[in-house]
Amino acid sequence: MHTYRLQNWITLTGDGNSPAVVPQTDDGWLNLEAYRDLQFWIDVSDLDNSNGAITLTFQHAPLRDETMFYPSISATSIASTGLTVRSAMFDYACSSAGLPLSKWLRWMITGPNGNWAITFRIFVSAGGAGSGMVPERLLHRLAD
Repeated sequence: MHTYRLQNWITLTGDGNSPAVVPQTDDGWLNLEAYRDLQFWIDVSDLDNSNGAITLTFQHAPLRDETMFYPSISATSIASTGLTVRSAMFDYACSSAGLPLSKWLRWMITGPNGNWAITFRIFVSAGGAGSGMVPERLLHRLAD
């Protein structure tokens, strides 16, 4: 099992009249093609969800193409500060996600109508097939 930082501390806010959808920028996407099992460590330090639920979705895609991303696991509603851990298995035989894990992984936040804010960071522990080797290009993603 190897652990990578999917997102360092970030604060997102919304103040509109329609729900906001904020995908992770492509410079933070992780290449996890060598793995099949993931644990998501979601650390929330500040939260204003007084106008409704803030949801976090993890998505994967076979290519670095915005149109190819598909939800990896069901959305997580962020209800409080603190640590949340989610697991997903992408084994063909017993996939909790319904599909095998594709190459690229990212997050997406959906905020409610009105004002909202969230400060969070995310780590991913990856294991399974091929997890004995970590590509050098991913080593910079390890937590400080």
